[in-house]
Amino acid sequence: MKKFLLLLVIAAIGYGAYRYKDEILKMVNGDVDKETGQQNPTIPENPTTNSQPAKTSDPIAERYPMPVFKSIEELVGNWAEVPPSAFPRQITLNKKTKYVIAGGKGSSTAPAGSKAVALALDAGQLLIMPRKGSTTRSRIPIDDTTFKAELTSAYNLYKQRKEGEVRKQRERAKTLAANSPKKTASSDSASIQRQRKAAGPKLAEHEKKLGPMPVRAANG
Repeated sequence: MKKFLLLLVIAAIGYGAYRYKDEILKMVNGDVDKETGQQNPTIPENPTTNSQPAKTSDPIAERYPMPVFKSIEELVGNWAEVPPSAFPRQITLNKKTKYVIAGGKGSSTAPAGSKAVALALDAGQLLIMPRKGSTTRSRIPIDDTTFKAELTSAYNLYKQRKEGEVRKQRERAKTLAANSPKKTASSDSASIQRQRKAAGPKLAEHEKKLGPMPVRAANG
């Protein structure tokens, strides 16, 4: 009886496998074309590719590369090492400032928004005077003025000027390349053949009178 039941279970499994073989094949191998019986490739939902567009090089851009600039903070040591070439520079005061006349003979006060001339920077303090040629001086924290903004603006203008010079060089190179005559080996060869063909009768006539043209020896 047990053997009979076992045979019955095996038969049922075999029938199910035959009955649903197409579905089983789809799950294992992907979809199968019912007409041709060939397997259709299974495409992943998010295919990835390692191919990248080929990089094209511009010989003119390589010949005239754009300059690489450091940040203003790097150049001035995070505003602790401003070079002397940055002075004198006109700035605007963000706070009311007191000036002292040379020799300590008197003082004056300038309101916020007044113009001043920065002369030097020491330990975060700007040495300033109200105008060029003045004998009065004052020390004020650098952040109480527009010095950082003024110097950054001047640096940005410098970078723009340098980049503009490179762009002009590139444009000139492109113009020269576009206007220069382009000769190919095939055109030169065709021109030589035409010249030889045109000179053929005259050359033959000269050879009759003077003999064949001499041939250059290997030693010159």
